[in-house]
Amino acid sequence: MTESLIGVIVPVYNVEKYIAECIESILAQTYTNFRLIIVDDGSPDNAGKICDEYAKKDSRITVIHQENAGVTRARARGVEEADDCEWITFVDADDTLPLNSIQELMRSIISQEKEIDIAIGYRTDSVGGNTVIYYNKLSNGIYNSIEYINALLIDDCIIGPWGKLIRRSLFTKETLSINRKVVQFEDLYMNIHLGESARYILIDNTINAYNYRLDSTASQAIRNRYMKEEGWCILLSSIKEFLLKKNILDKVSYNFSRFAYIRICACTNFNKKRFKTCRQLQIKTYNKMQKSVLKANRNAVSFFLYTLRNKIKKSINQL
Repeated sequence: MTESLIGVIVPVYNVEKYIAECIESILAQTYTNFRLIIVDDGSPDNAGKICDEYAKKDSRITVIHQENAGVTRARARGVEEADDCEWITFVDADDTLPLNSIQELMRSIISQEKEIDIAIGYRTDSVGGNTVIYYNKLSNGIYNSIEYINALLIDDCIIGPWGKLIRRSLFTKETLSINRKVVQFEDLYMNIHLGESARYILIDNTINAYNYRLDSTASQAIRNRYMKEEGWCILLSSIKEFLLKKNILDKVSYNFSRFAYIRICACTNFNKKRFKTCRQLQIKTYNKMQKSVLKANRNAVSFFLYTLRNKIKKSINQL
């Protein structure tokens, strides 16, 4: 169980209230053969200093300080540093790892006959002192890359970076290269890249792989940050370009189109009843609406621009 070196990557920004608990949960892991790589992304508080103090006490900890470049760049820097590791896992600095999470994921990988490149457990969400279990909707088993990408697009498995063990060799410079204007679902872009390269993906809903703190300051900031139209267009076009490049767009086209339409509707925050209707679209009805992925994307952006224009007109009339 201690043969594979694992890189645990933690981006840090403005989390001095939580970072010590996060680090302690990693150092307490029953699986001990890991490197904890902390990337201080120009944090304005004392989080970076707290990390340095821990590094003095444990040789497995590496702290990298850089100017603020965003969480995706921080993760990319951590992956670069972890070039001696066989596996990668990500932890957000305001969250924690269950005591046995890494060991159980490794045990599950080793027990399989097929070559697993990504292993995913379930997560627990902490909300106001209460704990909610978030299982993957995919049942326990081994999936191929197309099945995994389709599951990501419809939120049938964890689309965040965490709660996973990912083989280091899957990462390329392109994996974490999304434009910084993309501040939501950048993890989806990364996981689609990784999934396409993976031989097999393991889902194991018996393993508590991550503790997610929904009510932390950092999590609140992310949820309250709405991506602008340009960011959505960049995200969708980047994902589509990659799927085309890998000749797999036709195999995920329906779910990609659905994702594009739903998320654009959601980001307008214009009409909650309309958004609910979008989510409940029947396959036959939706297929009639779209003739191609491109048309669906255009419809999504057009709807966004239409609602935005109406909101502006309404604001002007109220002056």
